Amino acid sequence: MRVLAIETTGEVKSIALAEDRTLIGEISFSGNLLTEFWPRLDAFLRENRKAIKDIDLFAACNGPGSWTGLRFGLAVVKGWAVVIGKEVSVRSFPELTATALPAHTLAAALACQCFLGQRPEEIAVNYGHLPKFRTLASN
Repeated sequence: MRVLAIETTGEVKSIALAEDRTLIGEISFSGNLLTEFWPRLDAFLRENRKAIKDIDLFAACNGPGSWTGLRFGLAVVKGWAVVIGKEVSVRSFPELTATALPAHTLAAALACQCFLGQRPEEIAVNYGHLPKFRTLASN
């Protein structure tokens, strides 16, 4: 199963690809989402020799975060899924930050978590590392 994940809710945006439960690639960038995303995605897919039609599952973060970034990310994955008849998976920002490691992007964590029903040990195999779960501070 090929999963393409995008995270567009914060200052740093990211794109990741997982295939057969293994992280294949990831990129991150900052700047204007509307002008930077499409060229970065195109280059990322070409570099990994994939096309949108090759993806089995699309994933995005569903917040909290930037209103524009949320709408953009969710609309993009939903649009792709509808056009080519594939599934969508979403995760919240707190879920992603609980398993994201400093050396990887949130999109990478998202791409590796989209296999439903996984235990942390299974995510570790995909992600290459056992996730360090963090407790979110409450105000």
